[in-house]
Amino acid sequence: MVVVDAPKFETLHAIKHLEKLASGIGSRLAGSRGERWAAEYIERHFRSCGLETSVQEFDFVSDALRVCVGTSAFIVAFIASLFLPPVESAIALVVALIINGLASKLVPKSTSQNVIGIARCGKPKLRVIVGAHHDSAFGRKLHTFPMLALATFVGASILRLFFEPPIPWHAYWALLGVMFLPSHGWRLLIAGLKRGCPGANDNASGVAVMLELARVTARHPPPNVELCFIAFGCEEQGLVGSRAFVAGMPEPRDKVMMLNLDTIGVGELCVIEGGGTMRKCKTSARLNHMLAASCKRLKFRLGRGWTPFSFHDYHPFVRAGIPATALTAGKLGKSRFTHPISKVYGLPVSRVPRYSYAHSSGDTVDKIDPASLERTGMAVLEFIQLSAKMPKG
Repeated sequence: MVVVDAPKFETLHAIKHLEKLASGIGSRLAGSRGERWAAEYIERHFRSCGLETSVQEFDFVSDALRVCVGTSAFIVAFIASLFLPPVESAIALVVALIINGLASKLVPKSTSQNVIGIARCGKPKLRVIVGAHHDSAFGRKLHTFPMLALATFVGASILRLFFEPPIPWHAYWALLGVMFLPSHGWRLLIAGLKRGCPGANDNASGVAVMLELARVTARHPPPNVELCFIAFGCEEQGLVGSRAFVAGMPEPRDKVMMLNLDTIGVGELCVIEGGGTMRKCKTSARLNHMLAASCKRLKFRLGRGWTPFSFHDYHPFVRAGIPATALTAGKLGKSRFTHPISKVYGLPVSRVPRYSYAHSSGDTVDKIDPASLERTGMAVLEFIQLSAKMPKG
């Protein structure tokens, strides 16, 4: 009897996937051609590995269209306020706020998709889901400064309605316009062009590792385990893909666990113990312990982190009562801002994984550390093998 060794995790294969997604395809905004091309690429790879492959489509409201409607309303309100008395100016602002709030109902829905690949061995007693989102974000320029300008506009409108300013209104409004109109005009332009960042680390890195893991395990999954690889769509616009998948999951769900890979291409490997501040969501302590054991066996260091201002695709699974956790990577540290936040809200870990180029045009392939991809791939393989040895029940 000839024993055939199982394939090994090849970092070069993962790098090729990453280059295809981040450089070959580039921006992958949810609902765009780039995201669809990425989904088709992932589907072809799953099929070439021999996985049972399917695509789950779902509708969502595009941030790009919502921004176009809301921002246009605020620009019109601002220009109108230059020629209107204070009361009418305030009414114009209120109307703009209402339109912005209803933007998600005013714009047509777009379509995104989850790509699913399944490998089985024997009669599965456990389902292990490995997921990573394949869409990329708009970028920081779409959100930060325009929101500051908008807040200033709202504050100035309130002042105009109730108080007399220290300088003439026309000078005050001209100064505000220098900040408000260019920033929101730029926001409108970016949204209209639907140009996002290349998303090499966030999250072509996680998808690339997942695709290589699919190749490695497709023909040699652990006994009595069903491996389910999922490329989630529309993560950057509210975890829409993972929410859609969880909503469609059949019962029973008591023999399911989920591991999410997100932004794992640079820095120290880290398990996310949870996210949120007021609305905290902790990941599975059991799975976190398994990841720690896997890394210890491989002699890798595994950091522990908490994301106070964001969630990842593990979140809908945890909310549904499914054990789930996430791996990420980055520079771990205590900042002057996050450390007090962790104290005030009682967060278990004050160290937050950081990546300098997150959601920016600088998130390119040249920033990726191949060793980080390799560490993640090996750790997940060890985690999968360990899950197969878990006591059933």
